[in-house]
Amino acid sequence: MAIFFDIDDTLLDSKSAHQIALKYICTQFSLGIYSDSLQDKWRQISDKYLNLYFTKMMTLEEHRVCRIKELAEYIGLRITDQFAKVLYEHYHRCFIEHCSLFNETLSVLTTLKKFKLGIISNGPMIDQVFKLQNNNIFHFFEPIVISEEAGVSKPQKEIFEIAANRANAKLADCIFVGDSLELDYLGSVAVGMYGILIDRTNNTYDRNILRINSLTELIGHKCFTDTGL
Repeated sequence: MAIFFDIDDTLLDSKSAHQIALKYICTQFSLGIYSDSLQDKWRQISDKYLNLYFTKMMTLEEHRVCRIKELAEYIGLRITDQFAKVLYEHYHRCFIEHCSLFNETLSVLTTLKKFKLGIISNGPMIDQVFKLQNNNIFHFFEPIVISEEAGVSKPQKEIFEIAANRANAKLADCIFVGDSLELDYLGSVAVGMYGILIDRTNNTYDRNILRINSLTELIGHKCFTDTGL
């Protein structure tokens, strides 16, 4: 039996870190005035190219260059691949350094540490491990399954199967908590895990979806009795 977590926007506030990083490169490299609409566009661009990367249609470097170049085009700038790489390096460094814990994350993990806790996350191994280590929560988790290392990404069933196998647990005895409806909730439920969607902004209105608004709601949640944890 095990409880698995996504990392970004589940345990760590990655959304705010993206905002900080975009503001940083806009200021440092005179890309224009930061705005909420620019942030929304950057999120759309990022989601598009991340999907291409996770489905192995682009390399990590290709998707990073394309993200920055499309953002520059949206602003009205034409930049070289080399300059796009420089911009992304500055963006990315700022981003990962500002990924910080949600207020309740540490206390919830401390309460739940009597259970086997694990990670299932999409992304480069070095980045995801850094985020956990930089926030001093790496030690809570075993196993840690990252898409780059596993060779498959959420919502593919194989990554959930790999995680359950490494935890020596049956899929039906695993709880998975994540913020993405498609990647985390639907992906884990489809393979037989007990999926919980963390919806901090109440964007999901389907009553058939099991969701929480904060990690604190996991304490005493019915998922523990339903799975026998």
